[in-house]
Amino acid sequence: MEAFLRRFESTGPRGGGDFEAIAMIATAAAYAGDADLPFPHCALPFDPGTALPVAATWSRFLEHDPVVRLERDPAALAELALVYLDAGDRDEHGLQFAARRLAELVRARGAPVQHQEFPGGHRGTHARYAVSLPLLIGALATQ
Repeated sequence: MEAFLRRFESTGPRGGGDFEAIAMIATAAAYAGDADLPFPHCALPFDPGTALPVAATWSRFLEHDPVVRLERDPAALAELALVYLDAGDRDEHGLQFAARRLAELVRARGAPVQHQEFPGGHRGTHARYAVSLPLLIGALATQ
């Protein structure tokens, strides 16, 4: 991981795989940071050599999962003006499935939710801002 990050820092991304790797490392730093580990001071939720899950680290990741958190604390959304969720209908990470489940949980708790799926994947989403930003600004304006 350290060698990849040093190369990434000096040369930038070399392709789509680099973006996936840097996103995973950034997520690991946020969800499983550990100052006692070598640079970049985080644990991956899988073994890089075998791709097998590391249960203890994966459980740390799940603590941050919005669906898991909402199931654990149903009152978490009580004062929100709007929950806006969108995803591509062919998201490379399968986030459309998580967005669907999260929208169900939010609705079941009576919180206002707007859920939309757009044609496409995880990238090139700037056109969605024309939909999301007016809704979010409108929700903020009512606060």
